[in-house]
Amino acid sequence: MTPNALWLTVAYNLSLRYPSIRSMLVSTLKSGDISPTTPNINALFYHLIHEPLIQSSDIPDGRLPIIVIDALDECGGLDGPRSKHRRGLVRTLRTWSQLPKKFKLIVTSRDESDIKELFSKTNHHRIDILAERSPEDIQKLFTEQLREIAAGFELLPLDWPV
Repeated sequence: MTPNALWLTVAYNLSLRYPSIRSMLVSTLKSGDISPTTPNINALFYHLIHEPLIQSSDIPDGRLPIIVIDALDECGGLDGPRSKHRRGLVRTLRTWSQLPKKFKLIVTSRDESDIKELFSKTNHHRIDILAERSPEDIQKLFTEQLREIAAGFELLPLDWPV
């Protein structure tokens, strides 16, 4: 429910997988440039996610991170789109969209106005699931749409995902 916790968790998990990110995070936290308890979500995202990803030297192309944010619409509690937490998270997601395209972010959400606006103004692939469907229908939809995406990338086989 809080974007700070979300980005701290993402930073932690990236640091477990990539030594260069771990080193940068330790250095940043020791320097005091940013505190993990800061209420400034933009600064937290910039120092602990954006800069380490941009400057990382040991992320092999075959093992790039894919970050999944499930239920974005639930961020902000009962205030929903009016929540300052939610507005801050939406700003950081807009910043994520400016990272190199090799860094993937998957977001699931209900179709709410602020979220709809965010994704109308960012460059992304969109897969919509508009109604409740059986797991088989959802799998079929994802498979078909992911194959369409794969067709635009030479490195992915046409039958991706298998």
